[in-house]
Amino acid sequence: MTFRIFIGAIIVAFVTGVHVDSLAQDSTPSFASALTALHQGDNQKALDELRVLLGQTPDDPALLTNAGLAAARLEQWGLAAGLLRDAVELAPQESAPAQALDFVLEKLPVKEIPHQAELWEVYRARILSGVSLFALALVGAPILLLAGFLALRYIADRRRALLDEEPLPRVGAVHVAALLLLSLHLGLLLTKIMDRGQPRGTVIQEKIAAHTAPDEQAPALFELFAGLEVLILRENEAWVQVRYPGGPTGWIPRAALHFSVASPGG
Repeated sequence: MTFRIFIGAIIVAFVTGVHVDSLAQDSTPSFASALTALHQGDNQKALDELRVLLGQTPDDPALLTNAGLAAARLEQWGLAAGLLRDAVELAPQESAPAQALDFVLEKLPVKEIPHQAELWEVYRARILSGVSLFALALVGAPILLLAGFLALRYIADRRRALLDEEPLPRVGAVHVAALLLLSLHLGLLLTKIMDRGQPRGTVIQEKIAAHTAPDEQAPALFELFAGLEVLILRENEAWVQVRYPGGPTGWIPRAALHFSVASPGG
């Protein structure tokens, strides 16, 4: 009962709070049909229709969120986690996908495997995941304009002082603050771009062995479980070499992985 109430609340909260670029989906029969199926409890139909729509617009947070909710109702926790991670990455300002993802992650039978904590992953989880690349670019425009204006004004004042043989202007606190703000923003922007350049995926099979080579007969190194997020290192038509953050590396079948749409090749 708690699960049904929670999922229903998330559906209403997100569908009514979707931003403008996703509202166009609401009037299409397929999207309306998928939402109707979701509300009526026909979760497999809803998931199938939403995945068809995702084949056309894979970066729509509304579609990803509702598909994740349908997968969660079917207790396909790995697929649900992957879809909702994509929604959170694409729309970190929306609370519904994040709440649904937290709920799904709590349902995972295995939440992690032995690994060493990596500073990059901590930084990504606590800072980078909370802001979109678009938001960083948008915020960066006025910061860049302010820093540029202050720099040009300082150069003009310095040139005037040299011509008039007066004391050179001092670098004030506002100049230092602007420089620090610009450096902080550029650091966030560059690391966000680096993060988006690293392909990731989510394991969707309940349990899968990772092998030393892209071959079912190759020795198994370790096991991965549904819902775990991995880094994608290499891939071919049937296999993917993955690394668990801070942990081991191995090959798993492509079919065992949901590729993040926010990553190259997703």
